[in-house]
Amino acid sequence: MALLMTASWASASSAAPSEAGKDVKKIPMTFGDALDALDEDEVIKSALPGDMWRVFRHYKRDEWERYCAEVTDWDVKEYLDVLP
Repeated sequence: MALLMTASWASASSAAPSEAGKDVKKIPMTFGDALDALDEDEVIKSALPGDMWRVFRHYKRDEWERYCAEVTDWDVKEYLDVLP
């Protein structure tokens, strides 16, 4: 991934000033977005043999869903007083 980002940066930095940065892809902002990007990445999928990709994807999706369902201390402090 770092190599890909470096290559993108190098090609963008050597472009004309008005073209710089146009080929650079944004990194995912959440773990869920990163998992969505992995679903589209054939290199990663092909690197995990047999059912390994399916199992990995299942566990990571489950991890993300559990994280999203978690009530944090911040949630309690922010919203507990406004509940009826």
